Amino acid sequence: MKEDLCFPNKIEGLNTGQAVFEYQGHFQGADVLWQCTLQTLEDHYQSLVSAQKISTTEPVMLKKFIRIENETSSTPQVHIGLDVDCINESTIRKTLIMLRNYKNLHAGLHSYGSAYHYPRMK
Repeated sequence: MKEDLCFPNKIEGLNTGQAVFEYQGHFQGADVLWQCTLQTLEDHYQSLVSAQKISTTEPVMLKKFIRIENETSSTPQVHIGLDVDCINESTIRKTLIMLRNYKNLHAGLHSYGSAYHYPRMK
């Protein structure tokens, strides 16, 4: 099998609610090594509850998001939350394509799409 130079070699947490990996890319005209955390909105919600930033007794609305930090570093951090069931290889590939094609990517929080009610109603 041919090595995929666009896909990260080392991924921690594949097929779970949160995956962490690095990938080569560009940001603001420079080559960078992105430090990426990609997680489901459900996992993001649970992490907010665990950190006591929100309560399970009050519903919240969450949107898909991209948050970029340490933007002046050669290793900026990008944290992405998606409305998917788990973070698998297909989700990572689609996310990397989205990030590489994003024209106005800049530091800070970018929320987009529909808002989802949490905790989810079964």
